This record gives sequence, C-alpha cells and structure tokens, in this order.
Amino acid sequence: MIEEKAFAKINLALEVLGRRDDGYHEVSTVLHAVGLADHLTFEESEGLSLECDDPAIAGEGNLVLRAARLLQQAAGGGRGASITLRKGIPVAAGLGGGSSDAAVTLLALSRLWETGLSPDELMELGATLGSDVPFFVQGSECALATGRGERVVPLPTAQGWWVVVLRPEVAPLPNKTAMLYSMLSEDDFSDGSRVATVVEELKAGRLATERPHNAFERVAGVAFPGLDEYRRVFVRAGAPFAALAGSGPALYTLVDSVEQGRKILDALLQEGREAYMAALIEETSD
Repeated sequence: MIEEKAFAKINLALEVLGRRDDGYHEVSTVLHAVGLADHLTFEESEGLSLECDDPAIAGEGNLVLRAARLLQQAAGGGRGASITLRKGIPVAAGLGGGSSDAAVTLLALSRLWETGLSPDELMELGATLGSDVPFFVQGSECALATGRGERVVPLPTAQGWWVVVLRPEVAPLPNKTAMLYSMLSEDDFSDGSRVATVVEELKAGRLATERPHNAFERVAGVAFPGLDEYRRVFVRAGAPFAALAGSGPALYTLVDSVEQGRKILDALLQEGREAYMAALIEETSD
C-alpha cells in the first residue's frame, strides 16, 4: 500500500497574457505549495475504485479516478487499484486540491504499477487533466508556470511565511475555471511583469507584502456575489490583504509569524467563518 499527502497551493501572482489560437489562454503564474493537504492511499486490486469521505465528489468525474484511468491507458491497461481519499483541502476553492490529488495519483500509481513512465511523461499526462497538475507532478514547492501551466520552472521557496485562508459561503459554479476564463476581457490581460517581479523577489530571498496580482479578481467579483464583503471581513480580522486564491472563491493572506496568523484565524472562527491556517512549504515533505 502507498500512502501520500496531496498539498494545496496558492498563486503568489497570476497573470493572463491573452487568448491563444488553440482557444486556451496564455498564463504566467508563481505557485507555492501550502501545508493544507488531502490524504490518499493506494492498494492494487482487480478494478479501479475510489472511497472518499466527501460523497459529493466521489463520482466518476473525480480527478483521482480520471488520472488513474488515464494512466491505465498510457501503461497499456490491465492494472487496478483501490484508492481512498480523505479531504483536508476545501473543495472547488481555488487551492488546487483536485489537481494535487490527480498528480499524486499519477505518481503513486505509476510506482505501484511499475509503469516505467518518466516524470516528463507523467507531466504531459497531467497537463491534459488540468493546468495546475504539472506543477504538482514535478514536485518543487515553488515554481513559475507558463503556457497553459504545463511549462514549469522550479523557484526558491518563500521562507518563514504562514497563510490564512477564508472560504466564503458561496454557491459552487459548474466548470468554474472555464467560466471565469470566458468572462475575461482584454482589460484583464497583462504583460507578465508582475510575475517577473515576484520571481526576482524570490530569487533574492524576499516576498512582497502587498496584495498579489490575480487576473481573475474582477470576474470573480461578478461570479461570486458578496466576495467583496468577505474581503472586508478578512481585513477586519487583521489580514494585511485579502487575495484571491487561484480562480477562487477562497481568499488568502500571508503573515510572517505564527502568532499573527493564529490571531487572524481565531477572529474568523469566532465569527463562524470557514477558515484555515498553514505554513508555506519550504522543503519536500515525505
């Protein structure tokens, strides 16, 4: 049996550079792994099955099963696995839980089934499942991702930072990320300079303390009514800023002390908000 953690991520900056001829969008983003995690176990069996502690996401559309079936096809089929998934990352929040689960599934089942597929081949498979999956497959804790997200270059991690996450109570959106991309206009596109600045800061051992740029900010405010009020709630709780996590709707802030993070978290929890706290991951966890 193989047991693995699938970690969440935040985007320290996310720019959309424009629409591509193939219908997708060109992006430039810095992703950083966060200590919030799902837990997965894999055991070889005759068929493929998934047991999940959240029944709402346990169906055939779950990225874990999709990744497993994709790997079956790539490896010639014939192998099965019994998979369990215990959620620790908020679902459909912009924190990359599904993509991380898919990446861990590709890596773990490739070992279990002894497929012999290379890391590059697994990254190519992952890219067909979602734009964040290659980041999680390649395994560094911080990276620059470009193209559709499939071109991944490792970066130095941000040292000594904690993240507090606020999950707004908003209705889930079907095909959320695709919908938000379709809502973008040319005014939401940018030239990649904000991401380039974050890259240089990380290489110099620094991290900016202002609210990170995210190309989805405007359209997320339209897609998730009430999001601005949650920003105000977050700031009232002591957050230095309230940034959109990926395509949202979760919001996050960064602090450089665990005490400050716990103070913000406690204020949110006392108001009955769904909130989490974790460290930015500085090195690979076993």
